[in-house]
Amino acid sequence: MSASESLVCRRHPAERTYIRCGKCEEPVCPRCMVHTPVGVRCPNCVTYVKDPIYDVRTTVILKAALVGAGLALLGGVAWGLIQLLLPFLFVRLLLAGVLGYAMGTVVGASANRKRGAALQAIAGGSVLGAFLLAAFVAPFAAFSVYNLLALIIGVVTAVSAVR
Repeated sequence: MSASESLVCRRHPAERTYIRCGKCEEPVCPRCMVHTPVGVRCPNCVTYVKDPIYDVRTTVILKAALVGAGLALLGGVAWGLIQLLLPFLFVRLLLAGVLGYAMGTVVGASANRKRGAALQAIAGGSVLGAFLLAAFVAPFAAFSVYNLLALIIGVVTAVSAVR
């Protein structure tokens, strides 16, 4: 068979093709071909492997949740006390960003630097828990517009740390 002769796809016999799988040499049509970093493969030769950084086990998620709950307790008390001592807007916003970054980083470290939606929810929930606990420590301005803005900054920062 010469290089210019067309072949027939094994999965789609009506499809004529000039392309072969780079691994098994089977003819593969454009509907079946899968582009990989090492060339075109047929569906039988492609192996999909989940990225290990996003493969988070349940035990790791539980460990991160426990760490997040502890951080929420400590962070909530600290957030509330700092609001009592330094009730300035800039301090609240800066504290929320620092607290969110710290919580996200520690939750990520407790999960062996894994990433994923579950860890993002844990990090964001930790900041939310700290905010609600701070509302009990310093209830005078707990749900002001500025504190809600600080909460948003903290949650976004924590989630981006484990994204």
